[in-house]
Amino acid sequence: MDRTKIALIVIAVLLLPVSGSACLIFWLERPARATVHLPADLSERAQPVRFGTDHRIRGWWIVSSDQRAPTVILMHGVRSNRISMVDRARFLTKAGYNVLLFDFQAHGESAGDRITFGDLESEDAQEAVRFVRERSSAPVGVIGSSLGGAAALNAEPALEIEAAVLEAVYPSIEEAFSNRLQIVLGPQAEYLAGPALWLMQPFSRIDLDRLQPLKQMQAIQYPVLFLSGSSDDRTTIEQARRFSVFPTVTFHEVDGAGHVDLHRYAAEQYEQWVLEFFRRYLHSNN
Repeated sequence: MDRTKIALIVIAVLLLPVSGSACLIFWLERPARATVHLPADLSERAQPVRFGTDHRIRGWWIVSSDQRAPTVILMHGVRSNRISMVDRARFLTKAGYNVLLFDFQAHGESAGDRITFGDLESEDAQEAVRFVRERSSAPVGVIGSSLGGAAALNAEPALEIEAAVLEAVYPSIEEAFSNRLQIVLGPQAEYLAGPALWLMQPFSRIDLDRLQPLKQMQAIQYPVLFLSGSSDDRTTIEQARRFSVFPTVTFHEVDGAGHVDLHRYAAEQYEQWVLEFFRRYLHSNN
């Protein structure tokens, strides 16, 4: 075999992981667009709204009859949209809260060309809080599921809210990626995650240093209710428990739950925890 052929083989071998990483990051960041229909039972109360830069974020604003009512902002998980938070909106509005549901950028009906796992989504979280603050002086809380929780924690400066419920939030993007890689490739993939992320970085505009929710918790002053499933393989219970060391955090484990909709999995227990938490922290000044 001549030197030219050998050189071409070597180049091909070297380029394979690079091209594979480029394809992977484009696949992971691809938008999750969907047409979102307002449920009939909410149609009389929910107002379609748009906010943020160029009004790119779309959502529903449900206003309580009590002008002093606190507001809860609902932030969905990755590759989902605001319809996944409708059941939470139902029990919260029944309890008397204003509720804002919205689609993160590149999700549902909101504009955006890529998913960033909490980076650009944290700007959407800021815009959602700003939207509510412009309409109400009452306390504001957040429920963030997975991506939604990461976006809430990654916001800089910290969100101007009184309390947050965070569900199944990853401690670092490295661990989140490693867990998901292991689900597909097996335990040996744990050692591939770091190099793969390093190779993917040039093809992504995501700032990986910003996707560190556990580190961001150090700057959080508002109280947090952290919920995690005991059988979650995307954010393991051991990883989730690391959030419980912070004095602002109340931690609850949902027995048997994986990386799923925790409200749907254990609705009665979930609603009890959340309503007691918000009653304590969103009504103290009313």
